[in-house]
Amino acid sequence: MLFITEDNLRYKYKKSPFDSYIIEKGSKLTPQARQFLLDFRIDIVDKTKAKNTKKKQNKLGDNPICKNLDEKKLDEEVSLIIKKIAFELKDFDHEFASYLNDLAIKIFKNEIIDLEKMNCKESEAIDIYMNMNLDNPYLKSFISIEEGIDKLNKIKEKNNEEFIYKIAAKLYIWFINICKGG
Repeated sequence: MLFITEDNLRYKYKKSPFDSYIIEKGSKLTPQARQFLLDFRIDIVDKTKAKNTKKKQNKLGDNPICKNLDEKKLDEEVSLIIKKIAFELKDFDHEFASYLNDLAIKIFKNEIIDLEKMNCKESEAIDIYMNMNLDNPYLKSFISIEEGIDKLNKIKEKNNEEFIYKIAAKLYIWFINICKGG
């Protein structure tokens, strides 16, 4: 192990000034030498630590804890959007709003959710919406549904794309049924 002292660095600096110093493998800086480099604002390049830093960065990206945090944040966003839709629909159909509220809570708690696959009736829902009079109270419910689905689609990821499709289908079917008197 070779220790590089402040005197060694001063001698090299007087001989030829430098703006970065490379610490070779098998060498270490003394605290005074490190302070000298910091005082003169000389960049310290440590070849032994550069590889370790890259390994740590790669491990951090692959860390399941970090992925779980991202998934948890995504679940929180989805549950908040669904809860907002439930709140806005409670005046029209309290039972369906309660169902959505329970769904939001399950998503937030990361519980297993089994939504049956339904055919998305978006075009039929839009057709009903477009033919409604402006004084129809269900206009607001469709707008709430559309805004919610739009927000869900903005945060959509490959792993929850089908889930969001199923929620959208369920919302559109509810809208169609409520407008037809069911």
